Amino acid sequence: MIVTFAFIVVLIGLIVKADKQFGTIENTKVKYTHVGLMFFSILITSLSLTVFFNFIINFEETIKTVYVQNGLLSPTVNLIMMLSNTILSVLILFTTLRLAMRSEKARKIFVTLIPLLFLTGTVKTLNDLYVRGTTATTLSSAMMVTIFLIILLYSPLFFFYINKNIKKQIFDIPVNK
Repeated sequence: MIVTFAFIVVLIGLIVKADKQFGTIENTKVKYTHVGLMFFSILITSLSLTVFFNFIINFEETIKTVYVQNGLLSPTVNLIMMLSNTILSVLILFTTLRLAMRSEKARKIFVTLIPLLFLTGTVKTLNDLYVRGTTATTLSSAMMVTIFLIILLYSPLFFFYINKNIKKQIFDIPVNK
């Protein structure tokens, strides 16, 4: 919770700095959507930083917890999925801060990472459903609901930032500013 709050405070500072440095985004709907999606991105990824540091600090204990046969995933694949999901979330978290500074490079990285996080998140969640012993009939329903919810979670982030009009309004900064 403290990590999330700290990142939100930093985000607000970066937004204010970007507005002073580059001027405010003229279209208020685009501006508020941009700010809202950055806050949302921090909310859904900030816990990953805690998980990442916990992995480093308690390496052996984390390996014992994660390197296990988990559903359909072998111990190695389970570890790789956990690490990749966590690292992707941390990268998105820090890329979001660069988005606040209207970095075109950060936008490109962000729209590349979102589908990868979607993929790892989907596999991880579907495997968790399998582990919980969901019956075959409810498993397929649960899979569909899970995929729908994960798409609902990540698609606004992805489609907003690949939009050429949004790119032009937020990230095409005149050289003289």
